[in-house]
Amino acid sequence: MALKAVHTDLEKQTEFMELYTPLNARLSRFCEALTKNREDARDLMSDTILTAFEHFDQLKSKEAFLSYLFGTASNIFKNKNRQKKWWGVFEQKKAEEVSGSYSDAEMSTDLSLLYHTLSKMPEEQKMALLLFEVSGLSIKEICEVQKVGESAVKSRISRARQELVKLMGEKKPKLSTLRMVSMVLNSFLF
Repeated sequence: MALKAVHTDLEKQTEFMELYTPLNARLSRFCEALTKNREDARDLMSDTILTAFEHFDQLKSKEAFLSYLFGTASNIFKNKNRQKKWWGVFEQKKAEEVSGSYSDAEMSTDLSLLYHTLSKMPEEQKMALLLFEVSGLSIKEICEVQKVGESAVKSRISRARQELVKLMGEKKPKLSTLRMVSMVLNSFLF
């Protein structure tokens, strides 16, 4: 059974915005982490919000809105980039575009390296890490978005952290290094 029958567009819009507003910042961080720049992130957010609003009447419960919204963003991103080899070889031009949106040169270089390293990771692990560290979703919320159990999400996040440290050049990931990676992800992406 879908959400209560919405009688007017204004009521639909009001109900949608009540659910969307608290998630705006988290969705924004997630979209920027996926697209690697603010302009593409804005486009992805616009497409996500439009698609989510158009199909809002089909949502079965308000509790499913978070996973519905983040799942929609993830699907739109994947569909737009399916034809491209977007997690491939490092491209200088793309790195310059990303670094152009940040003021600190050292931070821009580190961010480019981080994005390049993230691109080498398995998709499920990378998504789980970005949803947890960048978007601030709980383990339970990530379970809903990725449609897997808690242990799978925890495992993906743990493996993603270890893989990130490994790919960045450290042979034995230490707990302090893993925590630092989490802090770096949050500080770089917003």
